[in-house]
Amino acid sequence: MLDSTFESEQALKQYATHPLHVQVANEKVRPFTSSRVCMDYEME
Repeated sequence: MLDSTFESEQALKQYATHPLHVQVANEKVRPFTSSRVCMDYEME
């Protein structure tokens, strides 16, 4: 499980598309998972 907190929606978008994040996801996560779930929500 990856549990992350971001300062803003923009920060989340930057993280999700950051080349190092994408590289790790492609090399270390996706090859070893058959399914995944992602949930984003805002806490006030």
